[in-house]
Amino acid sequence: MRRSCISTAEPSALDSVLRDTCHVRLVEVRAVRRRELVVDLTRPGERDRLREVMAVRSLAGLACACMGDVRFELLDERRERVAVVLLHHGITLAWGDWDGHGVLADGRALLRWLDEQGLAQRQTGKAEAPSWNEVADGLLNA
Repeated sequence: MRRSCISTAEPSALDSVLRDTCHVRLVEVRAVRRRELVVDLTRPGERDRLREVMAVRSLAGLACACMGDVRFELLDERRERVAVVLLHHGITLAWGDWDGHGVLADGRALLRWLDEQGLAQRQTGKAEAPSWNEVADGLLNA
């Protein structure tokens, strides 16, 4: 994986990487039946929309010990991986270039985006799995 030459001390560093991302592979991490899909960001407005919903408000200086919920593999025009970002609990992102997690500016917006891409239901093994929006509501209103 290619390492970014961008200073990573700032929450906005991820946005700089997203500017050069052409595709993103989404992988459900803890799903019973792991789903994976690739989203084409080359259509007008798609990359900017992802940059908007993955905007980070601050670096929390803490890290969750779980494996995360969704892995975002950011790919360049040759579909080579340039970065991997993990969504944790609908509210933070883990990226290897940061110390700790980044707190999303709007976790619900990213969860809605995932829902629009086809990751609508968490596969928890229950008959009626909650939607990403229900997960966000539970976590963000706790």
